[in-house]
Amino acid sequence: LNGLHELEVFWIAENCLKSLKGIEMVANIKELNVARNEIEFIGGHLDRNTKLRILNLSDNHISGFDNVVDISKLASISDLAFSDPDWGENPICDLLNYQAFVLYHFPTLQILDRMRIADDEHSQAQVAFLRKQLYYNMRMKVCTRQALDTYRLCTGWRQDHSTAVRLELERAATVLRRFQGLRRFQAENPEDVVEALHKQELQVLPAVNTLDEHKATQHLREAEAELEDMSLLVDSVQNNVCLEEAALNRLLQFELHTAGNISLEPGIVGRDPWVKQVGDLVSARFRADDFTRFS
Repeated sequence: LNGLHELEVFWIAENCLKSLKGIEMVANIKELNVARNEIEFIGGHLDRNTKLRILNLSDNHISGFDNVVDISKLASISDLAFSDPDWGENPICDLLNYQAFVLYHFPTLQILDRMRIADDEHSQAQVAFLRKQLYYNMRMKVCTRQALDTYRLCTGWRQDHSTAVRLELERAATVLRRFQGLRRFQAENPEDVVEALHKQELQVLPAVNTLDEHKATQHLREAEAELEDMSLLVDSVQNNVCLEEAALNRLLQFELHTAGNISLEPGIVGRDPWVKQVGDLVSARFRADDFTRFS
């Protein structure tokens, strides 16, 4: 295609093409017909064809709305065809909200699939798609708000529980300090301990005399372990909440990107019978050899 700088009309239908790679080299084309080929993805191969007005992609293997988004970068297109009575159609034409999705991304499109578009069809597509966007945006906001509420709840519980455990730590530490004070006194004044106890000259001795030092030490260790376990538990819960929120938002964005043609629902094994059925179906049709090229 080198040197075809003045080419404006380019028909390459029925050529078993699998890609539009190289079309960017003829940047001045205004009409492109690539009907009845084997193209699955558009990608960015048309990004430089900013003068393109008529594009016929009918009877290929295009099946995803992401291709519409790729082409929508070309604001110059006024005539677009994924389906043509003279050639055939693409799988994308059978998707729910196909026309509304295309018209929303091409607000100046005049002809779609060889049919002229009325002004009210553009406005209806805008309203329909904006409602769908609003619906999914609200669901994502609810998901984010619930995650924040759970995060705050965990933070508050950690603060309250930490306060209680730290009080226990202080009590246990106080008891141990009393025992240590008694031991030092006994070591320094072995003959005066009994007399001091009787006269109650040391306020600490009567209080610690009936306590078990081993139990106090064990209680201190248990409180420290509980504080550490609690911190790890809260960190784990908050991390899982963040991961779950991100995953749910990605699923919702994916549903919006497919214009509602794909609906994803989390399921639990043992509670939802359909989960096992879907798992068995995927396992029955899964072949590891099909995915070796992705490894």
